[in-house]
Amino acid sequence: MKINFNKIICINLAAANTLQLFAICETYLIGFEELYKRKTETKVSMYWMVEKYVIAYVIDGFFFMGTDFKSTSKEDQDRLRKMKPIKTPKIPNTDSALNNYKVFLSEGYDIRSKKMDSKLNWLKNRTIKEEVPIILDVDVILDKISNKGISSITREEKDFLDKLK
Repeated sequence: MKINFNKIICINLAAANTLQLFAICETYLIGFEELYKRKTETKVSMYWMVEKYVIAYVIDGFFFMGTDFKSTSKEDQDRLRKMKPIKTPKIPNTDSALNNYKVFLSEGYDIRSKKMDSKLNWLKNRTIKEEVPIILDVDVILDKISNKGISSITREEKDFLDKLK
């Protein structure tokens, strides 16, 4: 397979923590779990990729070419080795990134981010408020009190009932 050097990214896995790895994967649409596994279990320190293909990697200081790139010339291999690793990008502000963040947290990955946590909290609070609409109708409020008790009504519903007196 021919290498297009304009599309290759070099990732320094040894220097990236789990949150940084997550940001890289979300930005470049790379499978986080696979890259995390290669970093932690296989001890890959450097990684060269194009789209979803592994071009080359370094394990314990030894350089290896990916399966589909074994016939790459020595000149191109040297060129790969000279590439600088990408800088860690910010986590993309997308629904997909937020959903993946939530899933990976639930699976036990240490990817805590204050920014992402605050987005999750905002979304959770917004969803809760939207699920329970306030209906300012005497019968509806009295039914709510009858079923769930007086403490179940909101300040707005209480004020509405007080104005009726």
